[in-house]
Amino acid sequence: MRIPRRITAVLAVTLALAGCRDDLPTAGEQPARPVPDASALSRAQMESKARIAEPGDLGMVMRNELRAMDDATFLKELERTGNIVMVGFKLETGVRGVSARGEALVPADEKRQRMQVVERLAERVIHRFGGIPAIAVKLHSAQAALGLRKQPWVDYVAPGGSGLMTPDVVTSSMSTVRCYSDYLNAPMPTSPQLLPWNIQRIKADQAWPIAGQGAGSIAVLDDGLDEGPNNLNPIELPWDFKRYYSVSTSSNGRHGTPVAGAAFARDNGVGTVGSGPAATGRIYKIADANDASAWETYAAWSIDDARYYSKVVTISYSTKQTSSSPPAAQAGLYDAIRNAYYQHSVLITASTGNQQRSDYYAYPAKFDEVIGVGGSGYSDEWVYNNYAPGNVEVAAPAVDVSTVCKGGGIGIESGTSFATPMVAGALMVMRGYYPYHSNDQIRAKLRNTAQPMASTQKSGAGRIDLLRAVSPDPLSVYINGQTYIDYSGSYTWTAYASNGDGNYAYQWERSSDGYSWYPVSNASTYSAYVSQGDPAFYLRVIVTSAGQTAQDQIYVTVAGNCPGTEICIQ
Repeated sequence: MRIPRRITAVLAVTLALAGCRDDLPTAGEQPARPVPDASALSRAQMESKARIAEPGDLGMVMRNELRAMDDATFLKELERTGNIVMVGFKLETGVRGVSARGEALVPADEKRQRMQVVERLAERVIHRFGGIPAIAVKLHSAQAALGLRKQPWVDYVAPGGSGLMTPDVVTSSMSTVRCYSDYLNAPMPTSPQLLPWNIQRIKADQAWPIAGQGAGSIAVLDDGLDEGPNNLNPIELPWDFKRYYSVSTSSNGRHGTPVAGAAFARDNGVGTVGSGPAATGRIYKIADANDASAWETYAAWSIDDARYYSKVVTISYSTKQTSSSPPAAQAGLYDAIRNAYYQHSVLITASTGNQQRSDYYAYPAKFDEVIGVGGSGYSDEWVYNNYAPGNVEVAAPAVDVSTVCKGGGIGIESGTSFATPMVAGALMVMRGYYPYHSNDQIRAKLRNTAQPMASTQKSGAGRIDLLRAVSPDPLSVYINGQTYIDYSGSYTWTAYASNGDGNYAYQWERSSDGYSWYPVSNASTYSAYVSQGDPAFYLRVIVTSAGQTAQDQIYVTVAGNCPGTEICIQ
């Protein structure tokens, strides 16, 4: 490949002057803006963390693969994305620029300098990352990318070109109207509002009176949103932001519109309803049917932006590969995911595809920080998803999901693409109900309240149950205290209650035969003087909280009248 002299000269001078402090150029897709330092770490802490490669860190696995890639393979990947790359920065003596918990390990002023260098090689700036030390650009030439790979301050150069698991269209035998059908002019009735079977199956409609309907922003990373006139979308799908990248503009919203509907179609008396109907959508276009070559780069861009505004992100795209190792092209995407998850408490869902393969590993669904979503059917049977180990955390209905269609009207879709946003809407409801819960706590509650299915590998913890997820855990109580008394004296028994609403009412009762009971205390403890030789007795406590009742019972035996300190067994 022959590189124009002007570009070669710019490349040489720019890389030589890596520490220059000129103002950021304003040309490019995104206007220049201050780049905040997202990390609270000191310089010394950053340098210490940057030099340590933590065992099992998938981020390092991907970095090492990118660094080991020969030039010919790298150029082939670069060609697929049209010179679109994500460039990460690190300290020159470090092994990476982002810690395993998404902390930026490059100071803001140094990051800004590195960005300036890369921008001089760029035909177009796609995104200057705020949460992580990175920039996404379309370079003037492949030679510029090769030059960047050799710089000691470059963490990685990632062309976003891993194999795309396209959002497969699945036709259910039970479907009569389909969003993807060529017969799109036969929409379902729009009034009165449908209460879809899938919403009833996860008990979202029963959960809303308890927990609300999930007010807040859900970031939808897909092929955009249909904004055409004469359809239900303005009524059913409110959004607070739309961002369309420079990928092909055809087929806008063909897939993203029904994905958004499954998450937050309004509960407004018309059309259909999603699992988190009070939410709004923050819509990001990361791909479409004609151009998905750099979708990882655009997805990383979107997550970096969405972390400021959204507490839930949903992605109905994934890779399909037979290797369990993450695709190297997702190094930058994974950094953005970790930063959003650990530093900004953003929950992320991703689909696992529909090929029904046990050897297809789906990324980003398989990342620990992402909730991989599988599919369930009418009888909670497994459907559609790829189920390589680690892909699926929970499942949701993936057959005949009622949603909003591109072009107007209401239709039904099948596939994990539509189960995934349904989980996202449920998570938004849980976010509102458990405002002080961590990501890990919310995920644990989602898993622990799911309806188990036949195979954990195929379905993870099972089909989600939003009502159980927002219902108080069953009230329980146990008695702690003596069950055998060998000396005369005062003794105290304590009731330990858990769950409910924390406002407990106690009733202690005592019985000599286990049938006739009389009350003895209404505190959390019961105290009594017991003498040697007294008859054995039963003791129980009944506790009530939030309309629930629980009880525990013990049998207390008493030693006979013994001389001295001898212990007598009755």
